Formats: sequence, C-alpha cells, structure tokens
Amino acid sequence: SPLPVGTRARSRKKNFYSALAAHLTPVIFSPGDRIICEGDETNEAYFIGAGTVRVFASGKDELASDASTGPRKQKLIAERSVGAAIGEGALIGAAKARTATVRASPPAALWAC
Repeated sequence: SPLPVGTRARSRKKNFYSALAAHLTPVIFSPGDRIICEGDETNEAYFIGAGTVRVFASGKDELASDASTGPRKQKLIAERSVGAAIGEGALIGAAKARTATVRASPPAALWAC
C-alpha cells in the first residue's frame, strides 16, 4: 500500500537535508569577526546554526576597510539568527561581488557550503 502523502513529503525533506548536510563544514566565529566582506568575490554561503550575525552595507554606522577601496562607512541593515542563510546569492550566481558585510554578534556557529 502506498505511503500517506505527508509521509512521502517528510521522507523527501529528510533525504534533502541529509544530502545537504554532507556538503556543509562547521565554522565558529567570535564576536565581531567578519564572515563576509562587501565587495569580495567569493562563492561561500552559510547557514546559521547558533548565534546571531549583523549585516552591514555602505552607509554610515560601522567603519570598514579593505586594501582596494580604503576606509568606508557601513550601516547596519539587518540581523539574522538560527536557521537563516547568508551569502546565498553567491551560490546561485545572483551576485558577482558581495553586497554586504556580515559580522558575528555574539559568537556564531555557522555551516559553510
């Protein structure tokens, strides 16, 4: 007899998460550590397993710096916590360069892919 629809959906969801987990690497960041830097061209994305991250973009609150552009001011635009994804635009090719800077606040345990 066929499985009830809800059972099949749960089974597919479990298989998806198991396959995804096989490609993730745990990473721990201390408070204030920069996880992603606005303007960088990288392809990592992260899932937040514990803690909170703060997302900044060019604006006026936090001073950031890098060798190519020198100091620039950034504004807090969002906070993300457990279960959220960050940097996912890099995985799907939606952004060549990072559009924001992300910092751990407090310590954060992330899964990198």
